[in-house]
Amino acid sequence: QLVHAEDDGPALYAAAVEAGFEGIVAKRRDSKYEAGRRSRHWLKVKRVDSDDFVVGGYTRGKGWRASQLGSLLLGKRAGRGKLAYIGRVGSGFDDALLAALKARLEPLQTDAMPFLERPDEVQGATWVKPQTVVEVRYAEITPLGQLRAPVFVRVRDDKPAAEAEELAHDPVRRQRPAGRTADPKAAVEPAARRKVYAEGRARVP
Repeated sequence: QLVHAEDDGPALYAAAVEAGFEGIVAKRRDSKYEAGRRSRHWLKVKRVDSDDFVVGGYTRGKGWRASQLGSLLLGKRAGRGKLAYIGRVGSGFDDALLAALKARLEPLQTDAMPFLERPDEVQGATWVKPQTVVEVRYAEITPLGQLRAPVFVRVRDDKPAAEAEELAHDPVRRQRPAGRTADPKAAVEPAARRKVYAEGRARVP
């Protein structure tokens, strides 16, 4: 689907997000399409969501991070005191934050896996009691119920795990949780400088 708008780029971005599109394409008014070439005058502005997840474990780092955490294993509350695994996040950290997270999670180590099912992609994980809530930014939830392009934002010290949002749907079928969407005004430059197009792909349940 292609929609052309020149007057209000942020409004079109918000409408594209509401419709479930991946984002919009923005261009300078005076720029021309150059076949086969990338141009800084044409920008793809992708939807970015954020949401809160419960930490159920972590992996060990590799290389220069061998003594630190590698990634946090994330889940959504799914009843019976368990979590539905939704992916892992390994970016968005600096050295100080990695050290602080490791010191925070080590006392919570447990032999009991907190997820409903053991994540296939995780080997040698350390499980922790599901007591820590973190905010993570991501591009989308895949058809298999996994986070795509997750980036750590912060620890939610103001939110106990018991108050974290429960999984609303079967994680294999859900596409997007009710997360927080990025401010469209921060994503799209003033419409006076750019033409904006909405472009999206249908999502398969």
